[in-house]
Amino acid sequence: MTISSYDNSFMGYKAIGNIHKSSQIKPFTANKRILSKIPYTILESQEPQKTLLYNIWARCHNERNNSFITTIGSTGSGKSYTNIYFGYMTDVDAQGNHLVTPDNICFEPIKFIDMAAEPDHKGKFIMKDEIEMDANSRSSFSALNQIIGKVMSTVRYKRSIIFLNLPTEQQLDIQVLRLRYGNIDCDKVAADGSHSIFNWEYIVSSKRREVNKYNPPVRRTRLFTFAPIQDTRYGSVRSKQEYEHCDLFLPVHRADFRHLLKIYDKNKDEYLKSKFDGFKAELHDISEKNKNKEFLVEDYLMAIDKVPDYFCPGKNNKISLARIQKEFSVTLTYARLIASEYKNTRIDLVDKTAKKKEKSDFLDQLKKKSKKMLEG
Repeated sequence: MTISSYDNSFMGYKAIGNIHKSSQIKPFTANKRILSKIPYTILESQEPQKTLLYNIWARCHNERNNSFITTIGSTGSGKSYTNIYFGYMTDVDAQGNHLVTPDNICFEPIKFIDMAAEPDHKGKFIMKDEIEMDANSRSSFSALNQIIGKVMSTVRYKRSIIFLNLPTEQQLDIQVLRLRYGNIDCDKVAADGSHSIFNWEYIVSSKRREVNKYNPPVRRTRLFTFAPIQDTRYGSVRSKQEYEHCDLFLPVHRADFRHLLKIYDKNKDEYLKSKFDGFKAELHDISEKNKNKEFLVEDYLMAIDKVPDYFCPGKNNKISLARIQKEFSVTLTYARLIASEYKNTRIDLVDKTAKKKEKSDFLDQLKKKSKKMLEG
């Protein structure tokens, strides 16, 4: 992408959208006192991102709350760069200095918790990236959700701008989902690579307790702006414009932003490599353990065969997982494997016995027929 892709505004944002009915989200401020405090990155942006950036920034600076936002989308849809863009545009001091550094982007959960608990300034941008890499099982991801939920509940008045990057909203627990201010759904990157396409939703969670906790009742409102319309009949009037899709052009013509993306990519590659190295070592350990367990299974099956009445109590002769766990000191998962293998071997044994009996009966019948023919 070249600088010529941009117009004269700070960002070069191409706005598209459709006009809909009014909503409750407030438009960009006209208060002169507030305007004097707003970062130049917001004031020099075009609509609709001007209103969106202002609402994210104002929630921390004017409303004494966090701007907690989830960013969802498939791999390659532009989630991470979108988050970094919002941090770069909103975390700016009164002198116009951009305060976001690569350290604001957390890969490790413990670093995210520390930064969220003790931000060093109002409106600090914090991004938790690669959240799905921190938990490779259902139980560990549930534990991570509980930690994030507690952190977000206890730091809600720290007045930070917090982004969570993940593939889908379903990966977050109800307590985390209810604390969000907004959600960004990254659709895709344009074919020429010049910009990404996203949808923004303001999130307002219901305070009612619902039976279905995995589908919390929320009201979602799209991004909209009020634009003046010059009409000779009515003069200047304001019209509400709602945006279903937005094009996001990154300010890569600015050296500091390019540097931020470059260091982020480098840190992410190093983090993913360390994760994959850990996964490879884990798989190797599992493979070695499984080799040893294959030999143990035969021993377990032989032990069960010696006392089948003990391991298969009751009239239906169903094998007891509890007794397998107790006698062999194995996990429930491995006990199920042993039970499955025992069941299969018993079926094979029954089949062999039945076939043997069938063959014996056939030979007996053949002998009887032969005897009758000889006697006749």
